[in-house]
Amino acid sequence: MIRPSFDHLPTHYPFMLGLEQFKTEALLAGRLKEAGIEVERGVELLSFCDTGDQVSAKLKHPSGAETTETFDYLLGADGAHSTVRSGLGLKLEGETLDATWITADVKIRWDRDPSEFVALLSEDGIAFIAAMNDDRWRVIVTDPEMTHEQAQKASLGEVQNIVNERFRTNIALYDPVWISAFGINTRLAPAMNRGRVFLAGDAAHVHSPLGGQGMNTGIQDALNLTWKLGLVLQGLAKPALLASYDAERHYNAKRLLSRVGPATRMANLRNPVAIEVRNQVIHVLGHLGMSRVVPHVMSMLDVAYPESPIISESRTSWLSRGPRSGERAPDAEELLVSNHREPQRLFALWSGDPRHQLLVFEPRKSKSLRLPSLPSPIS
Repeated sequence: MIRPSFDHLPTHYPFMLGLEQFKTEALLAGRLKEAGIEVERGVELLSFCDTGDQVSAKLKHPSGAETTETFDYLLGADGAHSTVRSGLGLKLEGETLDATWITADVKIRWDRDPSEFVALLSEDGIAFIAAMNDDRWRVIVTDPEMTHEQAQKASLGEVQNIVNERFRTNIALYDPVWISAFGINTRLAPAMNRGRVFLAGDAAHVHSPLGGQGMNTGIQDALNLTWKLGLVLQGLAKPALLASYDAERHYNAKRLLSRVGPATRMANLRNPVAIEVRNQVIHVLGHLGMSRVVPHVMSMLDVAYPESPIISESRTSWLSRGPRSGERAPDAEELLVSNHREPQRLFALWSGDPRHQLLVFEPRKSKSLRLPSLPSPIS
């Protein structure tokens, strides 16, 4: 048994947070609205053309009207069946696993600690339960005896029966807001950028939900690209900067799939001998400290870009105990800035500032480091 703990992670948020997709979308849409950006629902991309200096897109609106509009760049975040990826002539390459998973967001009558998630790997299949918000729990199960068509029609009662059979218990699932079946693909586009067109999220890579990496990986794609696009569009960086997006995020997606794919196949084992070997391996890894490694990977704090074309590193940096070029910078705390009375986090000081920052390190002499006042960000 592995009991991963997030308490030791170097972050201000050492915990898992579960939120339904519609609430996540509402939060993002609300933040965009605050920034003066309105999300247009129901507008379909029919086709596009990258002319070299702009991208023209043919759009179909909810009224049925079709228009052609031009943009500086196009980002395809349109899912696994991406029209943008298809228009680039790229295919998701990889494999489809022989398993159908059922997921349900429900309430449960039990006294389980919501700070823990429960995962059971058995010969009969997988059962996973994790707390979300509003007293809801995310339940994911597999049933080798079910066809994909049967799983798509699965009822709350069938999901409850599977859970009770796996955990040898009798708990009540009720008030479902979502029950859905899905197949597992481990696939990656050969590139995430062609000219002025980019791919992000499921349009570029799809994989098992094991580890909860899907949405977060897509958001990281968007974050990686948008600050670079912002600098280029403001004339603060050359377009060549955008090439680093594919180099960094494709590398990360390939690395992620190399972990999630084998882990999912291991979770889906059905042969009793193979299952026994797997369980013994998990038991040994638990004693070797895997309970600390798993949270670090799940939190994605280990994301790094050592092969990025926009970083460099001197040979002397190999002797340093600090982060290397392309790795996540730790959030320095207890920084005293002349125009602040209380210590500040480095993250808070630079949040919303589009400029590059220069960090100069010297031997630590006290618990606090005083920084000069920072000039106002570029508007």
